[in-house]
Amino acid sequence: MDEPFIRLAASIEAGEKVLADWDAVSDSLCDGEGWPLDDRYGVRQQQRDADMWNEFAPYLTEGTALIVPAQDILPDLDQGERLKHRWDQRLQTLREALDGG
Repeated sequence: MDEPFIRLAASIEAGEKVLADWDAVSDSLCDGEGWPLDDRYGVRQQQRDADMWNEFAPYLTEGTALIVPAQDILPDLDQGERLKHRWDQRLQTLREALDGG
């Protein structure tokens, strides 16, 4: 598979892990109404945001060079894998974020 697509997939997976880890921690540190029980909750939110920034900040300058080749590869992917991993939607979301960034 093409290097830009591999890098993009790795960033998406890393970002999803950051958010999943946050959800697990956040759920355990909030009461039933969603209010934080931990005085370091805000610090943890900042760390989550910094971790996400580290994954995706390079795309503000390199984004088009990575997203365009990934979009070009989409037609060559196995249709089942393409749908299973929602590559079309993920790339569209990244394109919108890049345009907004």
